[in-house]
Amino acid sequence: MYGPDQHQRLSDTKGTMHVVAVLDPYVIKRLGEELGDERAAARVAGRFLSLLAARAQRLQWAVADHDGEDALDCVLSLKVTAAMVGGRSLQAQAERLEALVREDRWLETPLVLAAVGREVAPLAEQLQALVANLSHA
Repeated sequence: MYGPDQHQRLSDTKGTMHVVAVLDPYVIKRLGEELGDERAAARVAGRFLSLLAARAQRLQWAVADHDGEDALDCVLSLKVTAAMVGGRSLQAQAERLEALVREDRWLETPLVLAAVGREVAPLAEQLQALVANLSHA
């Protein structure tokens, strides 16, 4: 149902366009196989979803305050956890924001931070549907 055909267009910090899947469901499937339990993978994804809004809000505050240390902590957490659940487009936007924070390019962060925010709802929607399917498997 949700696969690599669900894409977002992304532009990197150099303006190059890329097409990235919002959600790669095979990441969760592989996690379930590694854990030997699809429901355990669904719980990981559910935990990610339960923390997603708070992570995004904390990142917004850190960037607004130009707090490099906290912003880097937040964006790394978001990037890594998005990767763990297959949130490819959110991961890509977090990587863009990470580069800007590391380079102290604060004037450019609002656009990328807004892009991060736009990735949250589509990812949450697709991941919730995937979790629901795994939970009933």
